[in-house]
Amino acid sequence: PQLETRISIQEISSSAATSPAATPGPDIAAAADGQMFIINIASFASEAEATAAQRKLSETDIRTGIVKVSVQARTWFRLYSRDHVRKADAQIKLAELKVRSGYPGAWLEPVH
Repeated sequence: PQLETRISIQEISSSAATSPAATPGPDIAAAADGQMFIINIASFASEAEATAAQRKLSETDIRTGIVKVSVQARTWFRLYSRDHVRKADAQIKLAELKVRSGYPGAWLEPVH
């Protein structure tokens, strides 16, 4: 049987300026040409950890937000880039953000 993952999301904070707890979204090659993506930078077990990481990234001019997500009945605080990217640029922007942020486990997620 196929395991179903339920994810609920609640916006926590954003800024002007970890190892991921969730699995990356579907393959971007399968998305529609006009599809937009967000880059998830990392997920943290506590809001304090996510906020500390957000402050650090704001010093490097990386604009981020934090959302509270529930993955398989566990709560995470996900730090993500506020800049949405198009499919054509998604992999390049992801690679750049992994280097700039210092979080090599960052991943793409389609915007619904």
